[in-house]
Amino acid sequence: AILSGDVMLVKAYQQLSKTKSDVLPEILELFNKTAVEVCEGQQMDMDFENMTNVSQAEYIHMIKLKTSVLLGCALKMGSIICKASVENCKNIYDFGVNLGIAFQIQDDWLDLYGDQTKVGKQTGGDIIANKNTLLSIVAKENANQNQLSELQIMRDLDNPLEKVKAAKELFEQLNVKENCLEVMKDYHSKAMDSLSKIKTTHDKSTLIGLTNSLLNREF
Repeated sequence: AILSGDVMLVKAYQQLSKTKSDVLPEILELFNKTAVEVCEGQQMDMDFENMTNVSQAEYIHMIKLKTSVLLGCALKMGSIICKASVENCKNIYDFGVNLGIAFQIQDDWLDLYGDQTKVGKQTGGDIIANKNTLLSIVAKENANQNQLSELQIMRDLDNPLEKVKAAKELFEQLNVKENCLEVMKDYHSKAMDSLSKIKTTHDKSTLIGLTNSLLNREF
């Protein structure tokens, strides 16, 4: 059965209540902070649907709150339970957040440039829905006045195939594909930097492999 958000929240608290008492307050504080951030991110995402101009910084902040803090939270919880140092807890959290941002940017990129049979959804679904993603934001930021007019004409097209085709042609002129990959690689590098700062005798190869696979994933 599909659980509602409210039921899932209760289930999460039930699991958290099993945490050892000496770390439970810190775990609950982190969980509650993350829950609030996710709600804020969801609201921002909804607000963006009615906004014509969204900046890169605003968009990155939204996906950080909506998605990335969840990964950071999960990793930091494990570190807290294992009694890791404050510095290591911060670095594993930053690793998760930056990795989550890179993952979401890659997801936006795959929506338009991925193989439909591997991605498992319609090519250019975000374009068809006129959704603000990093791709559309970068396109607007790089466009001159004529290209901005063309982008608006593209948004108003009714035929999905024509709309996606027009978007790809415009995005190619504006170097959107390459620019978005650079932003994604930048957050990937930030994640790797945070991971490298973690002082531990344990093997990091699994996390390194997970991080590197992000750059090459096709779905």
